Order: sequence, then C-alpha cells, then structure tokens
Amino acid sequence: MQLLKLVLCILIFCGIAHNSTTAQTIKAPPNGVRLEPGLYIDATEISNIDYREYLAWIKQVVGENSHMYKMALPDTSVWDTMTVRGSSLRESYFSHPMYDMYPVVGVSQAQAAAYAQWRTDRVYERALVLAGKIGLHPPEKPDSTGYFTVERYQNGQFRNYTQPDTTILVAHFRLPSKAIWGNAATGLHPAATAPYGYDFKKKSHQKALKKQGLGSCLVAGQPHQKTPLPTKSGLKNASGLWCMVGNVSEMVAEKGIAKGCYVNQSVETCDLYKDITYEKPAHWLGFRCVSSWENPTQWKRQR
Repeated sequence: MQLLKLVLCILIFCGIAHNSTTAQTIKAPPNGVRLEPGLYIDATEISNIDYREYLAWIKQVVGENSHMYKMALPDTSVWDTMTVRGSSLRESYFSHPMYDMYPVVGVSQAQAAAYAQWRTDRVYERALVLAGKIGLHPPEKPDSTGYFTVERYQNGQFRNYTQPDTTILVAHFRLPSKAIWGNAATGLHPAATAPYGYDFKKKSHQKALKKQGLGSCLVAGQPHQKTPLPTKSGLKNASGLWCMVGNVSEMVAEKGIAKGCYVNQSVETCDLYKDITYEKPAHWLGFRCVSSWENPTQWKRQR
C-alpha cells in the first residue's frame, strides 16, 4: 500500500495533459515555462524535495541496496569546504524539511542527467495511465528490471503491452544547452541592456529591486550569505523564471560548464554570458531541466 501511494504521488507530481497530442503541445510539463513552441524550461532550480522524491522512488521500486540508488545519492561532503556551518549543513541541508524548497546541490552532471531521464519516464508513464493506454503497475517488491521506462514500453518489453501506443507524446527532460539557458535567462532583453536578465528601466523592477536591494536571486555578493536561498526567491526574470542568476550556478549540457553566478560572487562576475567551470559537485552548483514534446519513436533514436 505504501508503494502504491508513493507511485501515485510521484505520478501526480509529474502530471501532464494527456487527452490528445494537441492538448500536450499546449500545456507545459510540470514546473515548465514556455520558451518557444514545444520547448519549456523549469521555472525553478530542482529542489531538495524534488530530488528526495526521486531517491524515494528508487529506494522502493528498485531497492535501497541497488547500484542505481547508491549512484543517485548527492555528495553532502561538498559542505565541508565551508569554514562556517559546514558540518551542520552536511547533516541537514539535503535532508531537513526546512530546506525542502532550496536547490539541490552536491549532484554531478551525470546524476542530473539520470534524474532528467527518470523524470521523462515518470511523466510519460502517467500520461499513458491517464489516457487509459496502460494500467498503474507498481511492482510488489524491488525489481531492477521491471519498472516502466519509455524504451521498455516502446520496445514491447513492459508487462504485456506488446503493441505500444505512439499517439501520446513524450515530455523529454534534459539539461539545457548553453544557448537555450542563455535565451531563457535574458528573455527578450538584449545582453547589452540587461546583462542579468532584468530591465532596470521598468518601474515594477525598480520597485522590487529597491525593496530587496538587488533582489535575493538577482545577484549575490552578500558577505553574510553562505547558503543558497529558496528556489522561488527574489524577482522573476523576463521569461518568468526564478533565480537564473545569483543563487546557485546551474549545470548545462556542455560538460564542465555552468551558468549564472552563485551566492557570494560579486555583481561584476554575474554576466549571463560568462561560463563558470567546474570539475565535480559543489555546494554552489545545481541544475534545472528543459523539456520538449517529442514523438516516442523519434525520441528513442535521439537518446
């Protein structure tokens, strides 16, 4: 019963439109903001509670002792580099409810990509369930090979569904490219006039910025601020996105490259077009996903 509740909750969290292909192309995937027809980006960074739901699913469906579960765990030792509160944050930042809505950190690019793949599978599974194409089939015990994936279903290898449906589109989640991330960060503003993705000439922006300084997630450079802020902090940018600049830097599809300055960096280093390099997970490094509606047969070939 607990497993059934978990699967139902995660499928609800990953909910999408399912009645028809047209409905899917109109409605954004969960947490998605439309960038262009068929292309969406998360309104926020992936949070701790988002990532813990992923781990909870792996734990109950695949098994706590599985390679998949162990490989998905974030590296909480990234906080050890901090001289202040490092040990306490190592114990609490990822697991304590107080930090539920803070961006997950300590995750590698490979782990972020695996999360995006899992999210693709769960959203597609729910779409098929709601469309009546498949039933809800939580496994009775941990099974490393029997759970739903796009590939297994489309290859006729999931349960007894040997004739897979091809009319329901797949919401393909992945890390954004540098170009897509940059377009989302700047919106319609040219970089020369809006290097942080905000139009300082707008009265609404001026009012918000005056109230919040430069905005909690607009830029950092706050000597006292050692940890990220909640994912919905500060002021939305022109694309309707939170914290593209100044909370955690965000991994993109290009290996070893992150975008958007992070907590405690100076204003001068926050230009949206600046590449930030990294070699391993860090306490200042998170991610968000982009997604697009794709035909399941075409999507298989692209993976």
